[in-house]
Amino acid sequence: MIRVFWTNRALADIERICAYLRERNPLAAIAVAESLFSAGNSLSSLPRRHPERSAHYREMIVSRYHYIIRYELVPEKANPKRQIVHILSVWHPAQDR
Repeated sequence: MIRVFWTNRALADIERICAYLRERNPLAAIAVAESLFSAGNSLSSLPRRHPERSAHYREMIVSRYHYIIRYELVPEKANPKRQIVHILSVWHPAQDR
């Protein structure tokens, strides 16, 4: 299994998304957060299953809620032959970015 690392930016993105949803529907905020974390952590197996969008990152669409998780595969420092998934950001296409 490949290790998954959530960057501070990705965690802040989820917090911002949940804060927005919490004002409108607290239960939806919880469901979306759980779905996003579950989807991101699932990248520990078969992280290359999502298409490359450039030479540096890939994007996973969380289909139930239409959020996009952008991530990269980077070499592990202790063992460069192994890779780590770095989740870079999370957003909804309807958001102003």
